[in-house]
Amino acid sequence: MLARVRPGAPPPVEAFKREGADFVVAGTLAELVDGMNKLTDEPLLDLDGMRRQIEARDRELDNPFAKDPQIVAIHAPAPTAATGSSASPPRTRSSTRRTGRSSPSG
Repeated sequence: MLARVRPGAPPPVEAFKREGADFVVAGTLAELVDGMNKLTDEPLLDLDGMRRQIEARDRELDNPFAKDPQIVAIHAPAPTAATGSSASPPRTRSSTRRTGRSSPSG
């Protein structure tokens, strides 16, 4: 149980992040796209295109009438023992600022 509250991923995931040949960890979206493009013979990802996709997905999170099934599931309250519903709003990728995570601001 204590492992769930410790920062970082479980040891097997951390090992994969360090040693995985096709796993990219970056501090910004620009670094992530650059690192992913280095895995291929030619650049397949466009920074501006990725930023537009992430921002569009974030807008869907803010839309209570979104039709995407994953977004609908996020908006649906999950029952809890105490209240019968969840009060936590979804967080967008652009509002999440964690070390080692990418952000659309690049």
